[in-house]
Amino acid sequence: MDKSYIISKIEELVPWYQNIDLDGIITTPNKTSGENVWIKINKLVPEGFKNKRILDLGCNAGFYCMKVALDNCKEVIGVELDSGYFKQTSFIKEYFEDKYNTKLNNVSFINSNISDLDFESLGKFDYIFALAIIYHIGKHRFGKYTEETMQEQKRIIKILSNKTDRIIVRCRNSKLNDMSHYDELFKSVGFDKLKFIDESKRTLILYGCWI
Repeated sequence: MDKSYIISKIEELVPWYQNIDLDGIITTPNKTSGENVWIKINKLVPEGFKNKRILDLGCNAGFYCMKVALDNCKEVIGVELDSGYFKQTSFIKEYFEDKYNTKLNNVSFINSNISDLDFESLGKFDYIFALAIIYHIGKHRFGKYTEETMQEQKRIIKILSNKTDRIIVRCRNSKLNDMSHYDELFKSVGFDKLKFIDESKRTLILYGCWI
């Protein structure tokens, strides 16, 4: 893929949130590298994602969807509400297909609010990614830290616990968005903290049932 095309697409699709290296051209240099987070995800799941079904909630530009797709997952579905970020997913998929000269037919995207998803139709997943997104569930509809927002987050976590045995969460170390907060929420649905990686200002956590 021509670098001038990459630059033009990055400029066309601003603003970017995910820091993605596209042949040395960085989508948003002031954010944590997506590659660095991916390395940590692999430490939580060293066996990888081959032949697994993945749901990536709040997938943003779809970087982690591309990574699990290239890891030969069975299927990955990315969900993104923001229309701007959702448009970025098409370009990011185009880029990775060109870079690796392959069709990533195991990737699809849904433009939706997580609260409005038809989870029943999506089926079961081996892993669900909820990377820096649970905190946002319900916030725009009910307000920040309101009782309705907290209840909506609990409702979604209950649904997720019935759709998978493994959920990867990335949280900030701040009020109602830290590891101790999520420990309680996931404990209420029978999930334990299986592994975690301290990132100083954030924490990456694997929750699930002991199998």
